[in-house]
Amino acid sequence: LLTSPPKYGKSWLVLDLCLAVAQGASFLGHETHACGCLYLALEDSPRRLKSRMKKLLAGRPAPAGLVFKTTAPDLSNGLLDILERHMEQYPDTGIIAIDTLQMVRGQARKTESAYQYDYREMRTLKAFADRHGILLLLVHHLRKAGDDTDPHNRISGTNGILGAADTSLVLTKARKADATATLSVTGRDVESSDTVVEFDKDTCRWKPLGALEWVREQEALQEYQESPIVKTIKALLEQNGGKWRGAMSDLMEAGRDIAGVNLAESPRSLTGKVKDLESRLFEHDGIAHTRPKNGGRGGGPQIF
Repeated sequence: LLTSPPKYGKSWLVLDLCLAVAQGASFLGHETHACGCLYLALEDSPRRLKSRMKKLLAGRPAPAGLVFKTTAPDLSNGLLDILERHMEQYPDTGIIAIDTLQMVRGQARKTESAYQYDYREMRTLKAFADRHGILLLLVHHLRKAGDDTDPHNRISGTNGILGAADTSLVLTKARKADATATLSVTGRDVESSDTVVEFDKDTCRWKPLGALEWVREQEALQEYQESPIVKTIKALLEQNGGKWRGAMSDLMEAGRDIAGVNLAESPRSLTGKVKDLESRLFEHDGIAHTRPKNGGRGGGPQIF
């Protein structure tokens, strides 16, 4: 399963995957084994799909190993027969991508629950994939609300959909307008991971930036390095032979001169901000900070 809210760019991701694998090219930093791919782009027109391919290929010829269709019957009206015939005609096919799952859902039986319906259809598709030894990639959606601690719990439908899938990939963003997203992966035979990916509007491709934990560490380091408080403290130490002593009001005044901004609303507020920076000041720059025992309102001596 590949899931995300609507309009997040997962169709670009799937098309790029199919183009890469059909050529044996790398995808999201991973090497691929060249094989045939069938992409059922059931929410696109042929013109739109060709336009997207043109952008992704950037002048390169389309690989012969990619076959795409923009129409297909659902599971109740012969989808598996179509897929079986495709495997007979293109036995080197290693990936079939269905975009989206909802477009091929069949009719629910009168006696089955929503869970039974979801699980039966997923098991039917999985049985086909297992029988041919291929990857069947199903593009699906997320619910708007849900468990923020685990994006896989937001997959639309009952647990029968996630439960029947071997692997789940979920694309989420902090804000819809963000260029970066987190690709969370979990499954039976894969190591769970969270990777930050970025959509390049010029190439229309997703590219990996790194593991979520590492990216957050880098963002925190950049935020620290760009902090006007840190810049002011480091400048004062450089100007005073590696040691500086003064009140928080003095540090605020220095901030206006050195960083060109007010470091805080008040000396007392700045005291709290400096306290929050203490561990990072020492960890990154070896700067130790001593506060007055009486605390006060930030007017006592501060030693760096």
